[in-house]
Amino acid sequence: MSPFLIKIFISTIFLISKVFADCSDLDYSDCIYWSSDCEWNEDTETCQYIGGGDDIEYGPYEFTSISESDGMRDGPFYLNAQLYFPLNYPGMLKSIVLGAGHGDSGESMYYWASLLASHGFIAATIDYNDPINESHYQRGLALLDLIETVKRENSRISSPIFGLMDTSKFALVGSSMSGGAIIEAAMSDSLEILDALISLNPTVIFEDCDLCAGSEYCICLVPEFLEEQDVPIMIISGENETDDIVYEGMLGIDIYLNHPDMTTKLLYEIIDGGHSSAIPQVEPVREKVISWLNYYLNNDTTECNQLLQEPGNISQFLTNFECADGQLGYEENFMLPDYTLHQNYPNPFNPITTLRYDLPEDSFVNVVIYDIFGNLIKNLVNDRQSFGYKSVQWNATSNQGKSVSAGVYLYKIQANDFVDLKKMILLK
Repeated sequence: MSPFLIKIFISTIFLISKVFADCSDLDYSDCIYWSSDCEWNEDTETCQYIGGGDDIEYGPYEFTSISESDGMRDGPFYLNAQLYFPLNYPGMLKSIVLGAGHGDSGESMYYWASLLASHGFIAATIDYNDPINESHYQRGLALLDLIETVKRENSRISSPIFGLMDTSKFALVGSSMSGGAIIEAAMSDSLEILDALISLNPTVIFEDCDLCAGSEYCICLVPEFLEEQDVPIMIISGENETDDIVYEGMLGIDIYLNHPDMTTKLLYEIIDGGHSSAIPQVEPVREKVISWLNYYLNNDTTECNQLLQEPGNISQFLTNFECADGQLGYEENFMLPDYTLHQNYPNPFNPITTLRYDLPEDSFVNVVIYDIFGNLIKNLVNDRQSFGYKSVQWNATSNQGKSVSAGVYLYKIQANDFVDLKKMILLK
């Protein structure tokens, strides 16, 4: 098992076992901190376990993670970035940045991040510089800063996801206060890089003593401030959130109704749900989240009908989302014109490079490395693959696991009747 996998395995077991054993020992504030696993019972005034990672049905991919100690950028607007990613994903990776609730650390989003990685996405979490006092706007800037960090991993040669990302596709997922912060981020996104938003049990709070004159703390939801928000947004909230928090008029239904009609929006309100009800342990919640991300990041229009299907645990389900006439399913819509073998990147390289190729149809693929004399060095791919954009890395080793010397090497692809060959240069 790789060091990355060992690291993630140990942290997962620690988190699940610790929370399962200790919910009953937590006081109120700690119970709220572990809201993805524990819930405060007002009747008994005790903290009780509501389910952890064992209740999540993960996707098909194994996953691991890296952090700043592994060479990731340390951004100025956040702390302790953690990036989760799938292993052996066949396509170009799309990215999701996650924000935690008020007072919470990035670790509180672990189950969401790990679930998304297991479904083939990059998922990144952070701690806020001041998780108690930072405003929605400041948190939004932190999330945009984290996007910049994630993008840089695609060009950092020593990164395990070097050259494997689609750096034009990003979504934000935020819980509680961060569910509002992602809306602030979308309105501050001058590069227009965001494709989708998901707000989980969100609050949206604007601080303006003139516009919020009726509020003791000069906070309210200002509809005019949402007029510029045009990124498609899914809101998952609880029917009874006002029983848990005091932000009446600034929660899920209010955010949905005050978003402009031109913005694609969906509200999934959970019957009897509280402020911690939109968690990945709830099957219809995680299914809706995955479908929204597949639709907007992977252009998978086969998710359309699933998005319009009302879950069985709703108190309200509102949306202006539509399946466009004539839309094709993912497999029909995602057609590449030709077989293509791209130049490796970087080139020259030392010691890792990425080879990319395009398959317009399902194909049996063989990718092989030769030295300049035509001697076989490494078999990289020998398998049937589905159509799409593909990539594979070579770490300058032979089939025997030995490092090869510097020089010119050839890489060859054969996919059905398509054959192509290119040169690359290994430096030492």
